[in-house]
Amino acid sequence: MRGAWMFGLVFFVCAQAAWGEVVDRIVAVVNGEIITWSELEAETNRFLAQAGPNALDEASARKAVLDSLINDLLVRQEAERLQVTVSDSDVENALREFKTRRRLSDAEFQHGLTLQGITLEEFKKQLRSDLMRRRILGFMVQRKVVVTDEEIQAYYDAHAQQFRAGRHLTVQLAVLPSQEDAAKVAAAVHKGDITMDQAVREYSIGPRQDDGVMEVAWQDLDGTWRQALSGLSAGQVSSPFLVQGKWVVVRLVRERTTDEDGGIDAVREEIREILARPKLEERFQEYMASLRAKALIDVRL
Repeated sequence: MRGAWMFGLVFFVCAQAAWGEVVDRIVAVVNGEIITWSELEAETNRFLAQAGPNALDEASARKAVLDSLINDLLVRQEAERLQVTVSDSDVENALREFKTRRRLSDAEFQHGLTLQGITLEEFKKQLRSDLMRRRILGFMVQRKVVVTDEEIQAYYDAHAQQFRAGRHLTVQLAVLPSQEDAAKVAAAVHKGDITMDQAVREYSIGPRQDDGVMEVAWQDLDGTWRQALSGLSAGQVSSPFLVQGKWVVVRLVRERTTDEDGGIDAVREEIREILARPKLEERFQEYMASLRAKALIDVRL
């Protein structure tokens, strides 16, 4: 599961037998706290829906999700032991810093969430999780995560075009519930049977404001979006692609490049965060391994 946009949410779903008795069972016990089958199934179904055709088989996905739920529970237990907390104001401050570092307006940030197929609340949950990880590591990990000025300079030089020129795209997107629906809409637009405006108004389950038209910065797009948009000329429509369990068809309206070179100082903290994240994740996985080694974990799957 992908780090930057995956969340360990737990949903409680109770299945009922014909005679009305609630049927559930324990699939894992972690230091005396339980994870139930209904929790596991709800999160597994969510994971499979997001992953789409590239997902693991159901059994492998269920095992991976259970492993993630165990880790989530261990992190919460460790936070309670260390009395580490993350308040709502901490999350709001982190959100403001996130937008400031990336020079995003509120509208641009919201467009980014839309492109990723997540809600603001889901994004805040991820911020809260990231803050919790950093604070636990601050308590327990002796080897601090350090990004040197030399590393920042090297990254800046290697990505000069990204940071020294702003590539902005105006796109129009239709979000469809299934691959079949997306293929039909894309084919109809390609043939000229309907316009993209009509596709958004009549079939899209995504944002319809301004007929689904929005401006995005190339540097804010992940690999899925970049692959879909690469090679498109103004007016052309992409093949359907999967984003967070929904199928998307996007039309490139226009593209422009602006000179936004503010020098390395303007993007220093953004680059520091980019470089720190994999280092932080490595340290955290080492710490999680030590927690699991000491924990009493009984898997009953």
